[in-house]
Amino acid sequence: MWICGPPGVGKTAVGWEVHRRNGGAYVDVDQLGICYPEPADDPGRYRMKVRNLAEVVANARGSGVRRVVVSGVVDPNGVEPIPGATLTVCRLRADREVLRQRYLGRGAGAELIDQVLREADELDARGVGDVCVDTTGLSVAEVVERVEQAVRAPERVLWLCGTTGVGKSAVGFAVYQRLLGTGVRAGFIDAGQLGFGVGEQTRAANLVAVWRTYREAGARALVVVGPYADVFPTATVYRLEASREDLAERIRRRGRGEGWAEPGDRLRGRSEEELDQVVAEAVALAERLRGTGTAVDTSGRTVEEVAESLVR
Repeated sequence: MWICGPPGVGKTAVGWEVHRRNGGAYVDVDQLGICYPEPADDPGRYRMKVRNLAEVVANARGSGVRRVVVSGVVDPNGVEPIPGATLTVCRLRADREVLRQRYLGRGAGAELIDQVLREADELDARGVGDVCVDTTGLSVAEVVERVEQAVRAPERVLWLCGTTGVGKSAVGFAVYQRLLGTGVRAGFIDAGQLGFGVGEQTRAANLVAVWRTYREAGARALVVVGPYADVFPTATVYRLEASREDLAERIRRRGRGEGWAEPGDRLRGRSEEELDQVVAEAVALAERLRGTGTAVDTSGRTVEEVAESLVR
């Protein structure tokens, strides 16, 4: 996301706050063009800055970052594409008198104010940007809220289901951590933990309520693990599968107490004979679940390998 606008409108303050709230990488594009005298064929050094920005974005992507916030001026004639990135340009504007006060208030020279106002008028006239946020009369926090509303990414719900012992919770939590690592604010729900002793209808209502709270806190992605229920119409559903041998080994590890001490885990402390019965039931349940969601074979794969395949 590139936050642009005339000098003094608040690009850096807003850009930094958007980055602070959402993570990922941040760069002030003006820092990528401090090279004088400027090339005769690149007045304003716009192309220079974009070339450097493309390298910065590529390096960030190579480090696993999926979101970059950029602040700074853009070429009023248009912004060149950034290879390998989906670019959203958000222009900040303000009424002329407000912009005048902000620009002079930061100690800038009064001799340039007419040029600043002309630049602001030109940006308004050209309608630069994919979205525009009027900052007149707003605090930085209020502007950030409006920016995030204007460029808000579509909500993404990933639901991982599958038979007993296949690794839903382990893989799901690894997926959740990967999403956080990309700069996305996300939530995680283990459906089995949302209300012991209640019916399926109440459990589904709990799911909806928790996701609503997460969304209000700014979450744009949700990872759910557990038996699938048709609660979120746009959810992407993955059904984890494994060979009988892998299922048996995973179920026995849980029986021995390995892994997360899940409240209410019915496998911990069970006898070998009881675990054999659980394996048989898990294989039968896996057959009944065929056709639910997209199958993901986890046989012979680590939790991280499976999670990586689900977060691209």
